[in-house]
Amino acid sequence: MLNKISKSLIVGFTFISLFASASSSKEVFYKGNYYKLSIPEGFCDMTDTSTGKFLKSFLNDTLAKTGESLSAKIIYSKCGKKIDPKNLHPWGYVGISENDNTSQKELNEFAKKNMNADFMKEIEGLVNKAGNKTLEDYKLSSLGKIEVSMGKPEILWTDDNSLIVYTRMSDGITLQDGVYSTTMLPKLTIFTYLYDAVKNNPDVMGMASKLDKVARTNVKSN
Repeated sequence: MLNKISKSLIVGFTFISLFASASSSKEVFYKGNYYKLSIPEGFCDMTDTSTGKFLKSFLNDTLAKTGESLSAKIIYSKCGKKIDPKNLHPWGYVGISENDNTSQKELNEFAKKNMNADFMKEIEGLVNKAGNKTLEDYKLSSLGKIEVSMGKPEILWTDDNSLIVYTRMSDGITLQDGVYSTTMLPKLTIFTYLYDAVKNNPDVMGMASKLDKVARTNVKSN
């Protein structure tokens, strides 16, 4: 189960009106319960924009092909910034999956022992195969192949609220810094991903701090 959770959070990490709506959280219904999912400070929900709808659909169709249970629920981008699909960074999304009795402590310990370069290579293969099949399904193969590559993951923080991990990654076009957090609730796992292009000189620790606050809010709100 732990290996599946870790794969889900890494698989989800590798993807990619005109303005986002000003909302710091969104309520979703999942397996008989309502959950309040938070997004990072300074970011707004763009899920219902045309770009957000496309990203959510593409992400979920691709995630389904990997065999993981992760489902994207919220797509978000910088507040006040016009949404441009060709220049979206920084952006991110919130995904969820069922938690089958795995504690935050168990996940954190598993990640420390098993999240390494070999693990990432295995995930790259899953994501690239699934992503290119989705491109075919969407009749977008002419855009070229998805060729995701990721550096060795670095665990930035672990506590009772989350596991926060950083890695540098490329989709063959854009070099990105990515940070993600995983929060284990009694029946739900919440994954929050945040990406920025390296050319923007992102503050990685600042990104991690935003996700730490999100994780704490998610625990308190649910």
